[in-house]
Amino acid sequence: MHQLLSPRSLALVGVSPDTGKIAGRLLPILDHYRYQGPIYPVNPLHPTIGEYPCYPGLADLPEAPEVAAVLVPRSAVVPLVQQAVQCAVPYVVIFISGFAETRTKGVSLTRHIASSIQGSGTRVLGPNSEGFFDLQAGVPLSFSPIIDPIPGRVPLPKGSTVVLSQSGGLGFAISAQLANHGVGIRAVMTTGNELDLDLPDFIRYYANVDDVRQIVLFLERAKDLGRWSQALHEARQRGKSVWAVAIGQSPVAAQAISHHTGTSPVHYEEFSALFQTEQIPRLDDMDTLIDAVRGTQFAKSGAHTHHVAILTASGGGGIWCADLAVRYGLDVSPPSEDLANRLRSILPP
Repeated sequence: MHQLLSPRSLALVGVSPDTGKIAGRLLPILDHYRYQGPIYPVNPLHPTIGEYPCYPGLADLPEAPEVAAVLVPRSAVVPLVQQAVQCAVPYVVIFISGFAETRTKGVSLTRHIASSIQGSGTRVLGPNSEGFFDLQAGVPLSFSPIIDPIPGRVPLPKGSTVVLSQSGGLGFAISAQLANHGVGIRAVMTTGNELDLDLPDFIRYYANVDDVRQIVLFLERAKDLGRWSQALHEARQRGKSVWAVAIGQSPVAAQAISHHTGTSPVHYEEFSALFQTEQIPRLDDMDTLIDAVRGTQFAKSGAHTHHVAILTASGGGGIWCADLAVRYGLDVSPPSEDLANRLRSILPP
């Protein structure tokens, strides 16, 4: 996975010289953030793009890139993936949409991609992904306007929080909201339709990255709750604070997820049970998410715990806080006998 997030070389397949198009945004974004490896634009219609020589195909490159970003039309994706497999490209990122979420033809194309990579060394992120940005590695492989070098825009601050999202737009939007409230971002990853790589893959990867303290999840569905359970358990065992926003509570939202992703979502109740088992707080709105992440970020080093004490001048307020704490997976335990005696000595009867 490190090879995907910190590649030594990149191919941009279908890249355009028109920076007003999505296919034309990746190259200037990579240049702005000073990506250090070689970049190989691939487009048979152009001899050069900017200062870069342009190649007609992956097979014409001087080396097999570690990551190929696919920006070609939907009809050209399957042959491109097959070419990537033949060229032993380790990772392919498919940005284009129009696959399983469109039913009919898109479902067939999805199956062709899956069969093309089966048994090979090539892994696929997407389709319908908005890419990723690992700030530590300095690789902004995304067209998101959140990281676009628009004059006056403040870049995402580096930190220890990772945002992993099945939704591209919301993944980067959540990162921007957290950054606006002083939270430093380690990485943003958006997985799209998850034909191959999915959120549990990245949970497990970042669970083993030492400088990551928090993992924020935005999810719509899951293919395998067993893999989710293993990934979340590993993250908790590694001392990471994990926060989850899971949508699809209502029948109409669940139906919308099916149309958005082309998959049937896991029942919301099953997700809730999984989070409760793994002691993962499930949050319902942006304000609560921001407060939770900020509170953990600014806690003292080593304060990764679900045990809390409530200090309040109001009995009713304390009970209210206790209800909320339990709802979000925190443990409100009574004080030890020694602490209780010390408190009695200084508090009025």
